Parts: sequence; C-alpha cells; structure tokens
Amino acid sequence: MPDYLSITALDRLLDDLVVGEARRRQLGMVRGELLRALARGALPVAARRGLRRLLEEEALGPCLRLAESGALRTRLVDGQRPPTSEATNEIRRQCVDVLRDALGLPALLLGGGALPLLPQPHRESTTRTHHPRHPRSLRRNLPQPRVTQRHRHPPPNTTLAFTTHNQVVKANVTRRASH
Repeated sequence: MPDYLSITALDRLLDDLVVGEARRRQLGMVRGELLRALARGALPVAARRGLRRLLEEEALGPCLRLAESGALRTRLVDGQRPPTSEATNEIRRQCVDVLRDALGLPALLLGGGALPLLPQPHRESTTRTHHPRHPRSLRRNLPQPRVTQRHRHPPPNTTLAFTTHNQVVKANVTRRASH
C-alpha cells in the first residue's frame, strides 16, 4: 500500500497516546481501516495529506459507514465480508473519538451511542466448571457494616442493670428531696 502523510502522522499520534493494551489493539484496527479506505480511494484526496483532514467529519462519515458494511475487513467470514457487529461499530466510534480528542477536535455525533443491554444466554448446568459455595458461606464473606461506639446498643442484661440502677438513683433523689 502507498504511504500517506496522514497515516504517518496517525502513527506518531498513536505512539504518543497513553492507552491500555486493549484500546491500543482497537486503535490499530481503526488505523488499518483508515489505511484501506485511503487505498481504495473512498476518502477525499485531502485526507491523504493531513491527519486533521483524515479525522474530519466529511472524511470519517463515509469511512465509518464503509467499515460498518464490512468492506474494510481484512479477514473473510465464510468467504465474505459481512457487516461488522454493533459492538465493533461502537468500539470504532469510541476509537475515532479518542483520536479526535487527542487532536483537540470534538467528538463525532454520527449516530450509534451506548450499546443496548443484551440478555445473557442461559447456561446449561453441564457447562459449569465449578460448584457454587453454600449461600451461608457466601453471606459470611460479605462485608459487614461497621458499628461505631455511638450506635452500638448495650447487651440486654446491661440495659436491665442500667434501668434498675436509674430507678434506685431516682428513688434516692426523690427521698432526699422530700426529707
């Protein structure tokens, strides 16, 4: 593939970005898609010459739609390039926003958004590789609320002793006051 100034600048930007390993792989996927889109002539000619032009909405909108269609895939699925999943599309949008943010550009609002919650598939009991512990042992491992001195209640027999003591003191005070 030919060398593009925008991809060279993107490589420098990616080298300087501080991201985790998973995000770095995802950014590499987006880089590859951008490179393939440039090689196909799917992006404006100006996007070849500069990183800002490559990450402008006018260039990214068609590129993202092309990537979502599966046309920029490197691996074939059953001999074809099917559309990418919603999860991959969302990750792609997030990566584009990371790149745009690193250049000081605002996030793109091209659709998508948060992924909907999907129900988890029901697991067969035969696929379980471990046995859950007994519920009582699980409850024992839960963090217990911390009781402070101010909120601690005295043991029941102490309460009775205090009550008896208070009644005796009150009786003595009442007797002294009446004498």
